[in-house]
Amino acid sequence: MPAPSHHPLPRRGRTPALLAALVLAAALLVPLVGPSPATAATASSNAAAAWLAGLVGPDGAAVNPSNGQPSLSGTVQVALALVANQSDRGTIERALTYIEPNVGTYVVSNGADNPGRLGYLLVLAHATGGDPRAFGTPAVDLVARLEATYGIAETGFYGTPDPYNAVFNQSLAVVGLVAAGRPVPAAALTWLSDQQCDSDNSSDGGWQGYRAPSGGGLVACDPSSGIAYTGADSNSTAMAIQALVAGGASGPVSSGMAFLASTQAPRTGGFGYYAGDTADDPNSTALGIQAVVATGGNPSGPAWTTAGGNPMSALVAWQLTSGADAGALASPYSGGEADFLATFQGLWGLAEAAFPFAPLPGPTPPSTTTTTTIPDGPVPVVEAVSVTPAFTG
Repeated sequence: MPAPSHHPLPRRGRTPALLAALVLAAALLVPLVGPSPATAATASSNAAAAWLAGLVGPDGAAVNPSNGQPSLSGTVQVALALVANQSDRGTIERALTYIEPNVGTYVVSNGADNPGRLGYLLVLAHATGGDPRAFGTPAVDLVARLEATYGIAETGFYGTPDPYNAVFNQSLAVVGLVAAGRPVPAAALTWLSDQQCDSDNSSDGGWQGYRAPSGGGLVACDPSSGIAYTGADSNSTAMAIQALVAGGASGPVSSGMAFLASTQAPRTGGFGYYAGDTADDPNSTALGIQAVVATGGNPSGPAWTTAGGNPMSALVAWQLTSGADAGALASPYSGGEADFLATFQGLWGLAEAAFPFAPLPGPTPPSTTTTTTIPDGPVPVVEAVSVTPAFTG
């Protein structure tokens, strides 16, 4: 069975003193009066974006730092993360030169089109001005490929479910369709809503990886447990919430957010993977921030602040502030070193960008009085805004 690429691995202990180091570094970047929370978050997101951009070579391929090899999937994720931060158009365009000839390879997993990967590319195409009906070289109709996977295994479901990624991939399929301006079938949103846990245990209101059909209904959710790694988790829940908000199906969202709150670690204010977790991780925290933003909340505000902090301060605390990997995020299982998965998913949260990501702003028009060349480089950072229940970008 395929392993869940988005799920945190078992914890191996947190690197101490990262937050204190980041606060000191941030203080050196701003006037002595100190940064506002928004300024600090922008500096952190830009630092993470710069580290990711540094992985992209002249041919557009991002090198996976864990093995030093070019990674097609990693290149897609770097491009998406930079889009989330609304920055570095030049690197995004270079990455696209590597992605576009390999679209047909990327979307296939285990011999079949993967709805989650198609969803990612639909978000990327929309954000970069690409044609979702003819993306890549040779041109691939991403919409048709995704819609061809609909209902082949279960009514309302895209693709073939697996126990880890079914909810996550369905959510990506939904946000991809929304990004492409395609109607989302009501049955697709119903499938996602029906997957929400309603059992009277610690999973209530959340989503786990998958609930299989059973006896005319669905199997009950397991209790949410960080010991047994079962039940509803913050990652699946945060993605489902974003998809339902984007698709306009807000009914299950309130109870989903209540479950998400149950995964918040009081000591840091970040999100853990399961209800009652006492430690956070950057991936779960970033996805949780996306859900908060998608529902119009403020991840630095009082509603999400504990005695130990809030989701934004907790996410920033994972960021490395010195050395060759400054800007990258560590994780509970990276031994205090840069973690590629934590960094590209972490940037979704640092940028406070909910799926589907907004289009990149256009380049600055040339002057009408002088002849200039517009260089590739960072575009203005767009401040976070509340997301309405339906994406209209």
